[in-house]
Amino acid sequence: MVDPALGYLATCPSNVGTGMRASVMLRLPHLSCQGELLERLAIVLQLQVRGSGGEHTLVTDSTYDISNKQRLGKTEVALVQELVEGVIKLVELEEMLEQQCEMVLL
Repeated sequence: MVDPALGYLATCPSNVGTGMRASVMLRLPHLSCQGELLERLAIVLQLQVRGSGGEHTLVTDSTYDISNKQRLGKTEVALVQELVEGVIKLVELEEMLEQQCEMVLL
């Protein structure tokens, strides 16, 4: 539905505004073994973590659908940049955990 004063109206508030959801499929085997750490990191990094097949699906082979959580009040460029920065942090943490596991095995 569209309203001249309010613009496009949708049933899901996350689809209002730019309506843009950028996502990356990311395999995080070490972070996925850390209990709720990935969920807590997602909150801090303003990311949304979904299962391998998207919303309300299970995670297969430690592969997650990671996307920008915020969809209102920012430009598309800003939303994608936040996703990129968050994914970089997750990859860095995954690599740190991988190195720690390798050190333990030595």
